[in-house]
Amino acid sequence: MSAMMFAVILMPETSNAELFRRGENAFHAGMVCREKKDPNDRGEADFREAARAWETIRSRGVDTALLYRNLGHAYFLAGDLPRAVLCYRLGLRREPGDAELRRGLRQAREHVVFAEGALLGRPPEADSAGWLHELSIGWLFTLGVVLHAAGWAFLTRWFMVRGPKLLGAGVVLLGVGLFLGWLVFQRQSGDAQPPIVVIARDGVLLRKGNALAFPAWSEVPLNRGVEAEMILSRDGWVQIRLHGGEVGWVGLAEVVVGDDPEAF
Repeated sequence: MSAMMFAVILMPETSNAELFRRGENAFHAGMVCREKKDPNDRGEADFREAARAWETIRSRGVDTALLYRNLGHAYFLAGDLPRAVLCYRLGLRREPGDAELRRGLRQAREHVVFAEGALLGRPPEADSAGWLHELSIGWLFTLGVVLHAAGWAFLTRWFMVRGPKLLGAGVVLLGVGLFLGWLVFQRQSGDAQPPIVVIARDGVLLRKGNALAFPAWSEVPLNRGVEAEMILSRDGWVQIRLHGGEVGWVGLAEVVVGDDPEAF
């Protein structure tokens, strides 16, 4: 064995802590470039370097909201909109209540170009119960237990005095408590959700089969940053489901798939 090979074998692997610091330093350098307002240097190379360092950590199995938040910011500032959207979505699967991740995703979605008047691929509007998604699992569980217990207390009282209002209040509180319990279960089983897919280039057509010979599902193209869920992969194509429920095929080279580290 040569001395060089022996040295390589003995060379310690860069720690995650060191990689994280490298990413932070590169990100900071990128922000300094942006603050100079030089149109020829927006720090994109530094942000890509930060993303590479943090991606190495991710490839080692680290799977946290903080890591995805940093990756989302780095990709967004590097001009890589599809991967920015992807990382924000993956981070929110780990911690749906992370306000910074939600802000990052909203900002990234504002840069996705949709065909005028078309709904294909558009994400849903925020619903009136959006505050529930911002609560942590711990708060949801605690609130669910409290409402569930209060529901049974009202029902017990109803059995004693037979007041109709007590019955209604008990049923409502019990139902809301069970609903919150279901939300907790859904979040905890997030790893079983379909892989997230993001369109990686402009002008992608959703097709009815896994080949160019198949007709387009719609003449409306999908552009960079459009989100979907992957149903299956076959022969270099992926079947996806868009937010509106539309199902079709796109080329594997036309998307980034977030639940597979090799696909980044």
